[in-house]
This record gives sequence, C-alpha cells and structure tokens, in this order.
Amino acid sequence: MNGAAIGEGLCVYENGNGETVALRWTGENMTALGVFSGQWVVIGGTGSMIGGGDFVNVTDRATCAAKTTLTSAVSMP
Repeated sequence: MNGAAIGEGLCVYENGNGETVALRWTGENMTALGVFSGQWVVIGGTGSMIGGGDFVNVTDRATCAAKTTLTSAVSMP
C-alpha cells in the first residue's frame, strides 16, 4: 500500500508440555530494509495469561530467513 506493509493474523505457540498461548498480531510498519513491526496481544491459551507487547520481524533478503523478536508485558492473574 504505497510502499508500506500492513497485516494482521493469529499465532499459537506450544511448549514441550502441551501448554499453548494464542496471540493476535497487527503489523503497521516496514522499513526500506525489510524490518516489519507492530503489536501483539494474548487472546487465549491453556492458562490464564494476559498481556501483549511489540514485535519486530527482520528478514534476511539474501536467504529469506526471518527472525521475530517479541517484547512484552505478560502476567498470569
């Protein structure tokens, strides 16, 4: 969209014990170097976790390998 990226989606993460957390993410910014960023929020899972934070996704244009980093404020009430 005029050179900018926008998007949203859902991710479910599972640990080795079968516990899950579901996140909704919304991305609204991409730099000229391909760094995509936005916000995420916990929407469910096996525990009573609440919270959210920011994410940054960096893709190596040569290899297409991507790394996503989440920063957060999460608690279990």
